[in-house]
Amino acid sequence: MINNSIQSIPISIDISIVPELVITSIVVSCLSSFAAIYLNNRRGQPSFVSDNIWLLLAAIVMSLGIWSMHFIGMSAIAIPGTMTLNYVQTLLSIVPPLIASYVAFYIVTRRRISSKGTWFASVLMGTGILFMHYIGMDAMVYSNVAYTYNMLLVACSVLIAITASYVALYIIHNTKITSNAISKEIGASLFLGVATSSVHYIGIFAMDFVITGDITPKMEHMHDDFMTTGVLLSVLFVFILVVGGSFLDKLLSNHFKLIDSLTKLPNRYAFIKLLNHQEKAKSVAMFSIRDLHLANHEYNFIVEDKFIEAILEELQRGLPPFVDIYRIREHYFVYVMKDCKASEEMDRYFEKKMIRLKEVMAAFPQEVSCKVMVCMDSSDEAMTVRDLYMNVMTVDKHPSTEGNYCIIHYQKGYHTRNFSEQLLADLDVSLAKNE
Repeated sequence: MINNSIQSIPISIDISIVPELVITSIVVSCLSSFAAIYLNNRRGQPSFVSDNIWLLLAAIVMSLGIWSMHFIGMSAIAIPGTMTLNYVQTLLSIVPPLIASYVAFYIVTRRRISSKGTWFASVLMGTGILFMHYIGMDAMVYSNVAYTYNMLLVACSVLIAITASYVALYIIHNTKITSNAISKEIGASLFLGVATSSVHYIGIFAMDFVITGDITPKMEHMHDDFMTTGVLLSVLFVFILVVGGSFLDKLLSNHFKLIDSLTKLPNRYAFIKLLNHQEKAKSVAMFSIRDLHLANHEYNFIVEDKFIEAILEELQRGLPPFVDIYRIREHYFVYVMKDCKASEEMDRYFEKKMIRLKEVMAAFPQEVSCKVMVCMDSSDEAMTVRDLYMNVMTVDKHPSTEGNYCIIHYQKGYHTRNFSEQLLADLDVSLAKNE
């Protein structure tokens, strides 16, 4: 593999390079590295796909990028003579970087990893790139051309590949345990691109080509344009398909993270997100089901879910437009009204629902008892949802808030004053008990 036999009198020759294909090969390498890192960083995040699948996809994309970079890069080289390709060996050359990428990504994405572990992963990654290159080179059989290697340059390419791989894998590990910052992923992909390119191009410049036949053939590229175009389009297709699919999976996962699985309403996380964005509204109401008791049933949680679904079905009938509902807790629903007209209609809406909910309770197949209450705050001027919600919570926690099938509006002076007085009363009781 390192030294072809030389016949008759060897004549040293120079090779020609197509710069455009060299740049294309490096870009393909960096893009594939970025895609692999992006896929690998999907591990441990909300997803419809298991972590092992993401790891395998990352390894496949990384190895495909290394493999494609090699053959696009070889298409940039022109030497005298013709070349035949061992297709079986060429296909097998993708196996070493596939295994190396899988193990290296697995190691560096563990929560705890020593410096020795990172070095081991980088040596493994560099070795995988190295094996791919030289197995791929050995799969090419030239007529009337032989070559030898400058081992010093070969050693330099290996050293650069391992060092660049170390930096890239170090960045990947720290990206995984801190954040998925896009800048870190880009930086790591550039270093992996350098690792792949260094093995290839320094390895090419380490080769001394000689003509061993009697006739000097014309200069020909090692691969034809059809193969180069096919490899490039295949890599771009895989890149778009895999990264696009991963991005869509991320969007859907984040979306469903904000959705309540039972009611399909926005959940507590979605409501907190709304509060943090300082959104404004005209009115906020909280519908609560208190002291829910299911009598004499073995599977209470199943019956409870059906009861919640029946209540929600009724609540969604006749809902005014421009009203958003969130299920913030098991038996608590928050209404956010951003439209002034919708706010005015909510009183009539809840009055009708209190009557209808009694009928729903009576018609429910199992015996159920509970208290239903609505706490509400409205403003003529738009206020932040956070402020309105805090007023609603003040009503909900106020000592005077009690009853069943009732609607209680926030009254600034009354609720604030009495709530403060209750805190003082509780403090007096505590002091009295200590005495």
